[in-house]
Amino acid sequence: MNDKELLFTKTMLRAYSFFLSAYALNPKDFGLDVVVLRDMSKRYFKDVDRLHRYHGITHIDAHKIAGYTTYWLSKLKPISVGNSALYNGKSEFCVYINEIFALYLASGRIISAGEIKNLRLNSGLLASFLYLLKYRTTSGDNLSIMYYLIENARG
Repeated sequence: MNDKELLFTKTMLRAYSFFLSAYALNPKDFGLDVVVLRDMSKRYFKDVDRLHRYHGITHIDAHKIAGYTTYWLSKLKPISVGNSALYNGKSEFCVYINEIFALYLASGRIISAGEIKNLRLNSGLLASFLYLLKYRTTSGDNLSIMYYLIENARG
């Protein structure tokens, strides 16, 4: 694991801690597989390297970072639910825990890089987006385009 991958993994671990806190979730009820997170980091940087080498993109913007991060988090699913009793009260949240974490990270990345103050999805679009991430095939490139469109729709 190189320095960039290690830093990315550590950043994801910190973000996971903030995510649990933001949603008032008990860390004992969820698990984060660090081996999967490391694998995600390696795959993410292979995608970034491809953009640099083969597509001549010297600097990837916040939307691409968000798109590729969302893609790999949703595909590899490093977060697991350790307390099955949560499915009684927060079942939808538990089913989409990795996808919600991915959107949490993506929205933070886009907001911090842009001039928008917040990024909101109406409930129908949010439900469709989570379903897409969980059950359908997409790519990091498609997701980055979706993030551009969402941001532009909000102005």
